[in-house]
Amino acid sequence: MLQWNDPLSFIHGLTAHERRVLKSLEVETVGELLMTQPRRYDDYSRITSLAEAILQLGEPVTVRVTLKEIKRLPTFRRRFEIIRAQVSDATATLGVTWFNQPWLLKTLMPGAEI
Repeated sequence: MLQWNDPLSFIHGLTAHERRVLKSLEVETVGELLMTQPRRYDDYSRITSLAEAILQLGEPVTVRVTLKEIKRLPTFRRRFEIIRAQVSDATATLGVTWFNQPWLLKTLMPGAEI
């Protein structure tokens, strides 16, 4: 069992890169690691409607929408795929585009709430 004053080298699975980053933050013991505060906290619990999200352009928001349709668009470049979808809630409809994410066609089905 790890002790509060044990060096970070006692933590199994900590990579050399992670140890260098922690050393640059002046974290050298298990206790210091446990007391390290995160740089930021993102709260995704507040659901915003699409109409409100459009007004908050540039701000991170969380929306709950229904997927209306999803399709792959043809492209002339090999190994480049465009996936386009229509999502909506009670207040608005929005077009969404993903690049090089072909697995979304199998994962997201029309009618799904995301």
